[in-house]
Amino acid sequence: MKVFIEFDKPFNGVIFSKGHYANANCVHLPAGLGRTSANFDVSINTCGTTGNTENGLYGYGSQVFIFVLSRLILGSSGRQTNITSTLR
Repeated sequence: MKVFIEFDKPFNGVIFSKGHYANANCVHLPAGLGRTSANFDVSINTCGTTGNTENGLYGYGSQVFIFVLSRLILGSSGRQTNITSTLR
C-alpha cells in the first residue's frame, strides 16, 4: 500500500504501524525530522497489514483481492492519532 501524508506545518513526530513500533521496518517516519510530507509503502502481510483472502495471493490465481487494512499511528509531543487506512 502506498501512503502519502501531507502536513500543514513541519511534523517532528513519528509515524509507525500500530503494534509494531519495535520493528524498525514498521517505523515509516522517525521522530524529529520536521517534514511537511511523508511518502512510504506498507507491504501486504507485514507490520500488521491484513487483507481478506485466505491464501494471501491478493489478485494472483483464482482469488481477486478485495481490500487491504493497515493501522498507522502518528505521534507528536506525547499525543498519538490512530489512522486506519483501507485500500479497496
